[in-house]
Amino acid sequence: MPLIRCVVCETTRGMPAAKSGAARMPQGWKSLGDQPHCSKCKQTGYALRAVIAPVSGPVDRPWGDLREELRALWIESTRCANWIMTELYARDVRRQPDDDRLPAMAHVYLYPEARVLFPRLPAQAVAALVHTAQRRYRADRFALLWSRTASLATYRYPVAFTVPTQAWSLREQEGRWIVSVRLSDSRWRLLLRGGPGMRRQASKLSQLVSGDAERGPLEIYQLPGPGGGRTSSNGGTRVMVKIAAWLPKIATGERSDAITVRTDAESLLCCQPRWRIDPAPIRGVLAAEARRRASLLTNLSAARRARGSRPGGIEAALSELSRRSRQRLAEACRTYAAQLAAHVASRGAGVVHYDDRVRPELTHFPWEQLRRRLAEKLDDRGIRFVHLNTECTDQPVAGETRDDHAA
Repeated sequence: MPLIRCVVCETTRGMPAAKSGAARMPQGWKSLGDQPHCSKCKQTGYALRAVIAPVSGPVDRPWGDLREELRALWIESTRCANWIMTELYARDVRRQPDDDRLPAMAHVYLYPEARVLFPRLPAQAVAALVHTAQRRYRADRFALLWSRTASLATYRYPVAFTVPTQAWSLREQEGRWIVSVRLSDSRWRLLLRGGPGMRRQASKLSQLVSGDAERGPLEIYQLPGPGGGRTSSNGGTRVMVKIAAWLPKIATGERSDAITVRTDAESLLCCQPRWRIDPAPIRGVLAAEARRRASLLTNLSAARRARGSRPGGIEAALSELSRRSRQRLAEACRTYAAQLAAHVASRGAGVVHYDDRVRPELTHFPWEQLRRRLAEKLDDRGIRFVHLNTECTDQPVAGETRDDHAA
């Protein structure tokens, strides 16, 4: 049996041979830089991140043709995903009165049937949908079949169109990034948005081109647009590209010191020595959003009572207000997490103990999103993140551990 060896820790595994004669990649291992990495070394040296960028438009083709092509693929992807979920449920077992445990799920191979029913979708896109839908079904299977506390999940249009790693390429031309992808029957070159706001994404794209990072599959999906502009045409939507990338973590050397980061009634984040983020700016954003929402809701209530009125414009304004508020809060979480990670790295700490049991009065602030951003930014620098809040019950993110017995 061929052997495969981790390039970092030199762990050896015997695996069956692939078509090329080499050993197959074990489950949990990853080929990074054409070198096999075991699951532990993969998590230690690399971080799986998503590079998301809006599409400014196709190169040498009109926007309308691209919209029509993507619309057809999104329709087929949505139909295919819902068909897979239905078939998995129909072919699964049913709980019987004398059952004392849920039987294991039998192997169901839906790829050949899906290829026949949805011929417009490329083979790689169908395979990606099958894997994604099966993972989601398995995650909900106990609640669906045994405790019956959940209904069968459904997909709503538009389901993202997935392009495998081998079917897309990336290059830089005159300071702009161009992604070349094959959709149905032809190859499209998509120009990504540039400018100062894309500096963070551009640095990661440069790592992909240089080979310092390992690229993964690409997804093309649709989001509501901010209103106006070419990318927001066709009902106020914009086309987005999401690239999965294994990015190398920043080498920080051996560190053992720990630092405590907390929230309190007067600080969004604070730690020693004399480092603090004031919640006043976020409080002002939330207060302004609440006043604007209250005004719009009053006008919407009056418009609905009046005869012949059309409150569609007010409802659209409410939706846009919610979108902008979520975007500003998400950007604030990302910025604060990056600032804290830089401060912790400058202090030479290797562990961060995070305690957010006492929080300032901020209505609707996404504390969970802030925590996840902190864990990701610290993990990128090789700093361990320990969450001390015993009230949190969700699953930890990459690079995060829990201390459920903290005082």
